[in-house]
Amino acid sequence: MEDAEVVGCPQALPALFTDPPWNVPINGHVSGLGKVKHREFAMASGEMTEDQFTAFLATAFRNLAGHSADGAIHFICMDWRHIGEVIAAGRDAYSELKNLCVWAKTNGGMGSLYRSQHELVFVFKAGNGTHINNVELGKHGRRYASPTAASAAATAITKKTIIWPSGPRR
Repeated sequence: MEDAEVVGCPQALPALFTDPPWNVPINGHVSGLGKVKHREFAMASGEMTEDQFTAFLATAFRNLAGHSADGAIHFICMDWRHIGEVIAAGRDAYSELKNLCVWAKTNGGMGSLYRSQHELVFVFKAGNGTHINNVELGKHGRRYASPTAASAAATAITKKTIIWPSGPRR
């Protein structure tokens, strides 16, 4: 895989939110009751072994980190089945795992014994520089009464981070 180009972004990314392929086939896993049909990903659509998928993610993460500002924060979504691969690939590409967040969704997924109503969001730091802190934990008190309220706040924070590529560093 060659280095990725960041199209339309003249500067290094201060933050990133991404949802890479999960190495599961789309057909039978994603399309719900058949109302919406998604095509398979070109890569990582169920054909890779655990080692191959880890290497795939590590390459992608290194490319993302290479186009990011020193200290950038990367939010990477993945399902529970691939926690090990993301951690291993992240260890290879990032300076630090900052946190593991759970995105509580409104609807559970199709199939399986436990219908996942969440998505894991791994929070990695690229480089050793100071990262932008739009969360400012504790500065304004604790106002999150429920996962839904926290999710809405995280969405607003993420949008603020991604929309404004430059800002004060804290």
